Amino acid sequence: MTKDKIVNVCLISYPTATEFDLNLIHAAKKIKVISKRPSLGVLTLASVLEEAGHNVTHVDLNLLYLERELDSNRAFADLAAEHLSNIEADIYGFSSICSTYPLTIRITKLLRKYQKDSCIVLGGPQASLVDLQTLETFPWIDMIVRGEGEEALPKLLEVLNNAESPNDVPNLTYRQDGRVHRSPLKSFVKDLDAIPMPAYHLYPIDEGIMDIPLEIGRGCPFSCKFCSTSEFFGRHYRLKSPQRVVKEVKTMSEKYSSVLLVSVMICLQ
Repeated sequence: MTKDKIVNVCLISYPTATEFDLNLIHAAKKIKVISKRPSLGVLTLASVLEEAGHNVTHVDLNLLYLERELDSNRAFADLAAEHLSNIEADIYGFSSICSTYPLTIRITKLLRKYQKDSCIVLGGPQASLVDLQTLETFPWIDMIVRGEGEEALPKLLEVLNNAESPNDVPNLTYRQDGRVHRSPLKSFVKDLDAIPMPAYHLYPIDEGIMDIPLEIGRGCPFSCKFCSTSEFFGRHYRLKSPQRVVKEVKTMSEKYSSVLLVSVMICLQ
């Protein structure tokens, strides 16, 4: 990348559906309803990057999974990688969760065969928890942004844009001189009112979406061993102000139908 270049970023929301029992999954209405909900964390990062002047494309793997034709002779990972390869991006950023992390890894490996020069970055709870093991085991993955990415990801794009060392990027796990390094985990959003609303315009809201979730808080003050929340958010529990929540509800009501607004209000109760 060259200095002052606008970066083309493709952000990919993690899949919740697996590759097992495909016909059953496609027939289940409840699974379709659950899967057709925007990933707020990824869409918020998209808004942050757009405000920084970058071009952002969003791919929701759940929607891609549900929309694809059933093909017993071809795995979903192959189809997803081929779909993503048709999107010209300097950086592909994958979110992740525990249950489908193996699927995400397979997709990134296949994507690398198509896009040899692009940067593949992982984020999300699962990648944050196994960052060292992931980079040590899977050489086609370039970097991992641990924890919240609103500060770290724009900084990473700036560093890559200027061909600088990633040493000063917070929350980053990366390779340098043949070794895996970790920068300090110190970046989290203190004031949730300061971040932009998710980039809902990058998600097909009108295509069978029954409700729209709103993020009104983050984190958890506890430290349960079975849960990744405390590790991912650093036990920093925060809420948006009532004024900000009301503003988001009003904004969504102006953009979308009254049916969607009722669903949003129910989600807030």
